[in-house]
Amino acid sequence: MSAKSFPSESQSEIIAKLRNEMLMFQKEQALQAAKWKAALHELTSVSRLDQEAVQKRTDECINILIQRGWFISGWHTALVDVVDKALWLEQDQGNKCDAWFTEHFSKLAPTISAQIKSKFPDRSPVINDALEAHEQGKYNLSVPTLLAQADGLGHDIFGVSPYSRKPANTLLLEQWLESHLTWWNNSPYRRSIVGPLPINKSTSPDEVGDALNRHAVLHGLTSNYGTRVNSSKAISWLLFVADYGWHQLSPNEVHEEPTP
Repeated sequence: MSAKSFPSESQSEIIAKLRNEMLMFQKEQALQAAKWKAALHELTSVSRLDQEAVQKRTDECINILIQRGWFISGWHTALVDVVDKALWLEQDQGNKCDAWFTEHFSKLAPTISAQIKSKFPDRSPVINDALEAHEQGKYNLSVPTLLAQADGLGHDIFGVSPYSRKPANTLLLEQWLESHLTWWNNSPYRRSIVGPLPINKSTSPDEVGDALNRHAVLHGLTSNYGTRVNSSKAISWLLFVADYGWHQLSPNEVHEEPTP
């Protein structure tokens, strides 16, 4: 009994079938890629929104702390602490916030001293004396000295006082920021030094609330500034101003945080 024979496919038919299968495969791949692209776009959009929301909230928290007289600089204060302590202020726990930052900046004094010495050696002796006065509880001495030296640091860095509200000086400060702030460092809170702050307002002490005010202290409008809290606020302000001095790198330069 002879074996049953089946008609065999021609080579052209096989090629045509393979071509059709390949086209179907490509269509499926294209459809899957489109789905992945849409999902990735959605994920990226959500991530971007989350990042923008986090940045917006961070800037809000930093501004809340500034209005209380606390200034945040570089990597000296963790982001989680910035947000948590601002929340305390929003919950009317100002004394709790002041107590935390007072200890925080008091502990930073040795680091600040070393960094000032490395970047601003001429000012180091005076600032060290002020920090020692802070540690010794001589706040009537530390507060005005730290405020005055922050003024001097501003002149060294910006060429103009960070306290000045004169339009010409404000313009010079804005021009300095435009030419010196790095692309990664150009945040709203970095630029806040241009605007009116409680510490640089030329006004009566009553109008700045619990914040420290340079005008009231150095012009003798108040005599009850000598507290550990105010001295710590002055340290935070000094560090905030000095921080511009060691964050002036261009976008192409490698950033290195100053070491003690």
